[in-house]
Amino acid sequence: MDRKTLEFDEYQQKARDTNRIPYSKESAEGLTEDIIPLLGLAGEAGDLLTEYKKRLRDGDAYVVFRDRVKEELGDIIWYVSNFADRFDLKLSEIIHYNLHKTFERFNDTCSIDALDVDLIEDRRFPQSFEIEFREIELDGHKKIQMRINGNELPPETNVGAALTDNAYSDDGYKFHDAMHLAFVAVLGWSPVMRKLLKEAKVIKSAREARIDEVEDGGRAKVIDEGLVALIFTYASQRNFLVGIDTIDYSLLRMIKEMRCP
Repeated sequence: MDRKTLEFDEYQQKARDTNRIPYSKESAEGLTEDIIPLLGLAGEAGDLLTEYKKRLRDGDAYVVFRDRVKEELGDIIWYVSNFADRFDLKLSEIIHYNLHKTFERFNDTCSIDALDVDLIEDRRFPQSFEIEFREIELDGHKKIQMRINGNELPPETNVGAALTDNAYSDDGYKFHDAMHLAFVAVLGWSPVMRKLLKEAKVIKSAREARIDEVEDGGRAKVIDEGLVALIFTYASQRNFLVGIDTIDYSLLRMIKEMRCP
């Protein structure tokens, strides 16, 4: 075969021509046949590990290592192509999707406008304000009270009610409003914090009731609180991210999928 540069979809077509177990959607054995390329993929991945094991064992004496890796990676790509065929997926589509996903995840230059940028100024989150978390004793329980300073407000204006952990054990959830504030700082978004700041007369309601209903309504608040609970649980299992500078993509994907419609 001519060693010209192959396009992904061209490779997929040529690989399809070498498949000795053709797939048919009408075949009663279709689901059984699906497992064949998956088993092949797992087997080739194991073979690749075996080649690497030989490299670790023999070092530079294993002179065919690069050729063996090339062979095993080629087999892996063949099985990926074969499995993609079964679900009408093109390799070019898969590659572009993967690059888009990784670029979104690792592109340090990515930036977004605040999500409330289209609202008039007195209905946006303030560009700068200070929130103090104070621990107070109330009704025999230790609670956290948020207070906001500045913006021509009366001194020590409270934001929201004083919170406990809402749990039988002290797990720090009473500080969770810090994450709502992080949504404000980074995204210009938090229906929960917008409600609290409206009550504190820091910002005003939107002129259109529809905006308040959809963007700051019950569904949006549930998503906001759900995201905080999700992130809090993730962080609490990882020493609250102390010393951690990377986040699992599975968490980021879940956050992305929990967006408002």
